[in-house]
Amino acid sequence: MDWVDRLRQAVDAKGKHSLVAVDAGIHPSSLSEIINRAARPQFETIIDLCRVCDVTVGWILGEQGFELGDADYEQITAIQGWTAQKLEERNARSLVKSRRPERTVSVLPAVATPRGETWTDPDEISDRDIPREYQNQGANAVFVTRGDSMTDAGIFEGDFLFVRKSRNWRVANQHVVVCRLEGTFTVKRLVVQKDTITLVSAKQGVAPVIINEEAERFELIGIVVGVSRDLAGDR
Repeated sequence: MDWVDRLRQAVDAKGKHSLVAVDAGIHPSSLSEIINRAARPQFETIIDLCRVCDVTVGWILGEQGFELGDADYEQITAIQGWTAQKLEERNARSLVKSRRPERTVSVLPAVATPRGETWTDPDEISDRDIPREYQNQGANAVFVTRGDSMTDAGIFEGDFLFVRKSRNWRVANQHVVVCRLEGTFTVKRLVVQKDTITLVSAKQGVAPVIINEEAERFELIGIVVGVSRDLAGDR
């Protein structure tokens, strides 16, 4: 048994392959190619799959003395959080020295989220500053609401959404998220129950959208951590 066989065994033991792939931050088709020997993954991908499957890298590779367990990942997360805090403190000192208004130099550390997910999305608003209170919650992107399906949650068309980017469905469970469904940008509450993913609106009469065996239709962008509205209408 080589490392691919052990990886396949760990994935099979965890359950549904598509959910394992999403939790590890890769597409289900990529996982299928890996465990069927059609593609060679990056080492970081192997680490993520081991974390999701609750096994160590050492076990997958069949080696002694090279293992990353839960304690290792907790330490990595703690170091990333400490780094983000130190970068924020340094940026705050820079604001004082430069004597410029905080809003015009609001700098977001590249490690604002635990997994460092800072990719650029086509719908992202690049010229809007992120308030520090939302930066502290991991926000690293700004989007504008389209439509009125979340009005009962206090989110209206044209509102600015401060978002912590994440591809992890499990982490985003029960949160209001920005995502794409069949390529269309939307804002919904994400509900994950076993193998079923549901996008729920916050407006009476709007039916939920259930995604089950069609994961390719759905792309998670991130979790909404704050909302603002320009009352003067100047966007």
